[in-house]
Amino acid sequence: MSKFMINGTTSGMAAALQDMSDAIDKTPGGWEWIKSFSDSEDKSFMLCNDPKKMEIMGNMKFLDNHSGASLACMFRTMEFIAKHGWDAYVKNG
Repeated sequence: MSKFMINGTTSGMAAALQDMSDAIDKTPGGWEWIKSFSDSEDKSFMLCNDPKKMEIMGNMKFLDNHSGASLACMFRTMEFIAKHGWDAYVKNG
């Protein structure tokens, strides 16, 4: 069952978030990589070509449904969950 259920159903956004969460789960060290990710002028989720990011993306089922911007937004959501926890995400989501 999806963690990202909305009123008992999985919306398109919830399905995309679940897909990325599952992909991170399948990627060894994926959650640790996201938790320790640090932006700089030339490095953001959208622009980075880190092999770990590519591995996570390779584990996604619905990658073709994303633009660069939507993919970066998904990574930012996962970063929040990795750094602050599920309960904080639910409370602030």
